[in-house]
Amino acid sequence: MSTLHRDSRMKTLPRASIPRALLVMLTAGLLLGSAAAVVATRSPEIVPIGVDALTTVPTSPLEDTPYWSVVGDGARPPAASVSAFVSSDKLLEAGVSRYDRVTLELHDWPIDEFMYIVEGQVEITPKNGQPRIYGPGDAFVMPKGFSGTWRQLTDLRKIQVSYSGTT
Repeated sequence: MSTLHRDSRMKTLPRASIPRALLVMLTAGLLLGSAAAVVATRSPEIVPIGVDALTTVPTSPLEDTPYWSVVGDGARPPAASVSAFVSSDKLLEAGVSRYDRVTLELHDWPIDEFMYIVEGQVEITPKNGQPRIYGPGDAFVMPKGFSGTWRQLTDLRKIQVSYSGTT
């Protein structure tokens, strides 16, 4: 049914196997760094997560990190991220992000991250692998240790859930 495996290749969940209610509950954040607002909660209540939260957060230029490098002419496109939930042990985070069109070289991705594309398209090519395009309604997991290319074909808005624990 699901194809979640911890290897160096991107795995996709079949769209039909992901109930919409589960997607809403599973949204979380930490992808591509950037301007980040944390609206974290620790109470045992349902935490709504929606891309409309991005309208209140300023964007900032996307900078290189130890796990990605911006590819291109040196332009740093704007990005923003909102963390709506952070677990009490700080290992699980949920939120939303927006990124203007950008290409990134990803190096040894530091977390396991579920992503659900709300708007836009991204082409992801694993190192030594074949490219795959993801768009609105697509969900996938980028596993810890993933390396490859993230090439946005358009501006992008996504919901993400990340887990940074150790095994």
